[in-house]
Amino acid sequence: MSVHYIIDGYNVLKQLPDLEGRPLKDGRDGLIRYFEIYRPQGSIKNKVTIVFDGKSEVNLPTQRKLKKTNIEIIFSQDETADNKIKKLVHRIPNPKQVIVVTDDRGLKETVKIYGVRVIPVKEIARKKFPKPDEKTIRAKTTLNIEEMEKITKELEEIWLRGNHLK
Repeated sequence: MSVHYIIDGYNVLKQLPDLEGRPLKDGRDGLIRYFEIYRPQGSIKNKVTIVFDGKSEVNLPTQRKLKKTNIEIIFSQDETADNKIKKLVHRIPNPKQVIVVTDDRGLKETVKIYGVRVIPVKEIARKKFPKPDEKTIRAKTTLNIEEMEKITKELEEIWLRGNHLK
């Protein structure tokens, strides 16, 4: 049975020491990478929805799913992240499979009414990001198409220059 974690984005972000003091975009990206790489949610089958207050950057949709992960990012738009989380929880058919991660007292009390489990941020956040081993780094490293094309072009240029020298 998989679990659906709903994350109060900025509430968690502000409590991760490694993300403190960063610009908001860098902090958000760091939090997302944290869930992608270290999977504090456990199994990759467990769904993660990270809800941030406000609007996404101009180039990002309000809601997006990350490829090859079970992570969804939602920007609350014209309402608070807390209200967005409450609406998400209210629509979930099986609340026993949902865990909300927040330290916001009002949000905790409201979602518990729906039968959802709430865990404090400290249970999901580590004081320091663990250093992954070499195997984990290799397994998690991916390039997007633009990066692959750039590398391929650079290698072709190097190869062509090398053949002209002969």
